Amino acid sequence: MPEPNWDHSLEETVFGRILLRTKERIQALGLISIEPDHIQVRKLAWVDEVELAPPYIIVSPRAEITNWPDGTNEQDETQYAVLISMVLANSRDLTTKGMGLQLSWREAIRRSFQNKSIVSWPEMVLPSNCFFIQSYVESGDQFIEPAKRMQYDAQYWLVRFRVREPRT
Repeated sequence: MPEPNWDHSLEETVFGRILLRTKERIQALGLISIEPDHIQVRKLAWVDEVELAPPYIIVSPRAEITNWPDGTNEQDETQYAVLISMVLANSRDLTTKGMGLQLSWREAIRRSFQNKSIVSWPEMVLPSNCFFIQSYVESGDQFIEPAKRMQYDAQYWLVRFRVREPRT
């Protein structure tokens, strides 16, 4: 069996481009107290601080959905799900310490993705005759449990991207 090509670029896939444009859009927000290189695309929603010191934001893929009645005779409508997780170090402080920072991040990111279309996001150009229709934000969980056990304040939510793709 041949060795897989691990160097396949994210830019070559619809989902990869969505992940990269999501990361770039968050970086462009200039969020307080977070360096642009601490906003990354990863396979998993969080990493421990040995790899990346908090605060950081991870953009990761979740399952896509194609509903059979959506679309047209020539195109399917697929919803690509992207998980955005925000991680801060926390010493089990359950007061409002750090809460204002988190809320400012959440508001900025939510506003940047809620009900956006190609008109308001022209950078979202997709390959292979695919067309970005709209993004919308679903509520996420207040905490990522494994991160919470390691004394991180980690929150996430889901952004769905509606895309028209050619039927083949």
